Amino acid sequence: MVPDRAGREVSDTALFRLRGRMRGVPVAIAVLTAIALCGPTVPSVVEPDGGWLFTLAGLVVAALLVSLGVHVSRRGIVAFPDGVLVRNLFRNRRVAWANLVDITFDAVVTEAGFTSYHRLLFTTTSGPVVAQVPGGRTAPGGRLDSARTRLLAVRDQMVAEEG
Repeated sequence: MVPDRAGREVSDTALFRLRGRMRGVPVAIAVLTAIALCGPTVPSVVEPDGGWLFTLAGLVVAALLVSLGVHVSRRGIVAFPDGVLVRNLFRNRRVAWANLVDITFDAVVTEAGFTSYHRLLFTTTSGPVVAQVPGGRTAPGGRLDSARTRLLAVRDQMVAEEG
């Protein structure tokens, strides 16, 4: 057991992880970072007075893009023996197995009123927690359905072991 940021004891061994599909995000962030780093050097070579300002702006933009890339790649769901950790883009929520009531599907609706995709909605004793990834369709046996079934099975097993 190792303490987390709040000082609670948690297991350092993850049971399993569910991540989103990262189709083009790493490549896009790498290209944008290269543009942010290399683009400002052209005016600084052509215009020595004040060119450092463009380079500084490029470095700031590159740092923001790298930070965004790290946050995007860490999103997902991690199941631990003491609960589940829902990692969204800017906020992490830890849900103990005993506090997890149910897991349902949350539909993301477009402006036209159509369902774009679904994501997992964790119903807890302290309120709902939405996982941004993984997302997809709710077909039986599909990615989201199997993730939901697996998480509920682990919850039932862990609650039975505790009580």
